[in-house]
Amino acid sequence: MKTLVILALVVLITIPESAQSEDKLAIAQQYIGTFQKNLMKELKQGLTHGPTHAITICRDRAPQIAAELSNNRVTIGRTTARLRNPLNDGPEWTAPYLTYFNNHPEDRKTLSIPLSDGKQGYVKPIYIQRPCLNCHGKSITPEVAETLQSNYPRDQAVGYDLGDFRGIFWVEIK
Repeated sequence: MKTLVILALVVLITIPESAQSEDKLAIAQQYIGTFQKNLMKELKQGLTHGPTHAITICRDRAPQIAAELSNNRVTIGRTTARLRNPLNDGPEWTAPYLTYFNNHPEDRKTLSIPLSDGKQGYVKPIYIQRPCLNCHGKSITPEVAETLQSNYPRDQAVGYDLGDFRGIFWVEIK
């Protein structure tokens, strides 16, 4: 009887932790989806005014969208190994996942990473889509190149092909 009670307590203690982990994954996926959807919507609207306008949207609105979504429990951002904007450098814990997704382009799922400070981290890869090629592709217009050079003199984020790994969305949940 005593063993049965202990076993029942162990099960009750571990189920909520597992459910909580699944809840956090769902929360992370929701935040990433919202960030991605909102950013792509604004970029596509910006592209109707030309690629140089989309550069300013990416520069100004992407960090604003991340800040608007972040709160005292959830922080969201995006980063890459080939930075355009040095302010997009991600948390230190994201670096190995940039390498992982670059080496495993077939893996497109959101990964869950336990962090040492009791937080949970999540990363989802970003791949180059057709609209991205206007500013990140191998063949960009002189006007785009000039705008990039004036805004990002150390830009490393060009030379991509459609479908190439670009970076990651990352989320930290307390």
